[in-house]
Amino acid sequence: MKALAKVVETGLPVFTPLQVQLLGLLESGPPDERTVAREMSVDVNELRKTVWKLARHLSLPDQATPAAELSHLARHAAQLAVMRKQAEETALRAFGGNVALLQSLAPWQAKFAEVAAAIAKGVLVSVNPYKIRPMFGQPRDYFPEEEQASLEASLGLMGQVQDLIIRKKPPPQSSLSAAPVFEDGQRVWRIADTEFEICDGQRRWQGAMSKGLFEVRAKLIEIDDAGAYLVAVVSNFNRVGHTTLEKARSIKRLMEGPIPFPIEAAAAMQGITVVTAEKLLSTLKLPPDIQELMDPKVQRERGQETIGKMPAYEIARLAGNPVLHEHARHIAGRYVRGEIKLPELRVEVDRVLSRSGVDHYVIAERNQPARRLRLAEGKISLAIDSLRDAKARLEGLQEEGVLPTASQRVVRDINDIAEIATKILVIVSGQSKKDN
Repeated sequence: MKALAKVVETGLPVFTPLQVQLLGLLESGPPDERTVAREMSVDVNELRKTVWKLARHLSLPDQATPAAELSHLARHAAQLAVMRKQAEETALRAFGGNVALLQSLAPWQAKFAEVAAAIAKGVLVSVNPYKIRPMFGQPRDYFPEEEQASLEASLGLMGQVQDLIIRKKPPPQSSLSAAPVFEDGQRVWRIADTEFEICDGQRRWQGAMSKGLFEVRAKLIEIDDAGAYLVAVVSNFNRVGHTTLEKARSIKRLMEGPIPFPIEAAAAMQGITVVTAEKLLSTLKLPPDIQELMDPKVQRERGQETIGKMPAYEIARLAGNPVLHEHARHIAGRYVRGEIKLPELRVEVDRVLSRSGVDHYVIAERNQPARRLRLAEGKISLAIDSLRDAKARLEGLQEEGVLPTASQRVVRDINDIAEIATKILVIVSGQSKKDN
């Protein structure tokens, strides 16, 4: 994007959303790794990678340990805050102050520019959480209970570390009649009484409500519906814990919205490849009852396995042909009941596709032959070890004179089989290394 190039030309650092989030957390001091990781909704390893990249991006010297790296970065918090503010102001001038530039961009690029300008102009406010409501149609609707409990525990110990992003918007009239009501004994939350909508930070808001907080910090921005959704997507999908369908629906909405995003941009916003984005979209072609089996909330209530992304990708290979949907249901049902695992599921899907006339080479390609070779290599190795163990045991019995004469030939046969298997293993191992 030309506008992004203008920011780079200033010589100021350009930060990723995850780095911006980290900088915001470090401004208040150097908390421990686990606390920072929890607030960012990433694991500790991902946090360490982000810290290391950010430190190198800022030309800070290497530190001996990850903890020292984080502490060293935190000591520069004030300086980093100034640098971030300068970067935001530069982005604001580049994006919001140049009408000709905005007109030269593609519509989806201009929308990014608009969002950047809105966030840069945002104002920090303290708001009663009872005046806030979640975004209707936001990209994330599944919040694991254990993650929420951990966040609420952190709120109880340290208070609110990261700001929400909200916008002022009256609640839609269509939602008022059936709106839920929440009471904590003293206060009552009703959608009709709310004034602000969350663009980012629903889990933090829920935690504040659970803890009975009277105020939360938030950045108040002015933005339209499409921009608010874009903020939610960029903020949410840089974190972990999203379901396959949430990711897929977000990509579809961006691509088919009033301002269509190319699949490359939609994929980049989630940090995935176009191929992965296409696989995600293919899961939306599955019948609704199979998609229901991909919902962790529903499946937890049923006490069944949830269809994760890898089995979903495999089952979705049957989605393009409605004739095969019944086969897809059967395979999906067996998986969630625990009757088959992913390798068996792939075989079942292959079998259905093979019978339906799909080219065998296409099936093999979709199932990643290099990975299957490695699996075969492992199984052959185990088989050879088992054969050699059996041979040693039989030879021991033979030496003790307790092995029947008729069974002595078995020892020679086992030895021959082991030698053949060893030769096969050499061939398979060589092919596996070549494919890698």
